[in-house]
Amino acid sequence: MLSRETITTLLIIAGAFQFVICAMSLGLPRVLRWKEELARLGSLNRHIFWVYSAYIFGTNLAIALLSTFASAWLLDESKLAAAVSGYIMLYWGARFLIQLFGYRGADIPKGIQYRLVDVAFTFVFAYLGFVYAAALTHNVGSAAL
Repeated sequence: MLSRETITTLLIIAGAFQFVICAMSLGLPRVLRWKEELARLGSLNRHIFWVYSAYIFGTNLAIALLSTFASAWLLDESKLAAAVSGYIMLYWGARFLIQLFGYRGADIPKGIQYRLVDVAFTFVFAYLGFVYAAALTHNVGSAAL
């Protein structure tokens, strides 16, 4: 099992990765031509899409803030810390699986830069799943659930 200090460092790095994800997501509407793509949807579906996008952005930002500035809370060996780290592990684990299997065959932009971003995101999502699994293991191993 990883030490608390090691997991703390991994969480801070995870937070930094998540800030990068948030920053990059702000460019997605332009890169993926959302204005043109979403124009084909009805007004309700377009609004739902933007609301979901905002919720995902907010979730990613909240996890980044928590991991970077309150990593001790994620490792305090409480049931709440286990539940939160477990949720975040599932969140990023699902995102990793979606990255691996969900986009194949989709209308992905061509070019080496897009392929490199795809590989980088796949690595980052796997890393995030691993880090929060380590946090969960620390909390479950230390707490009487």
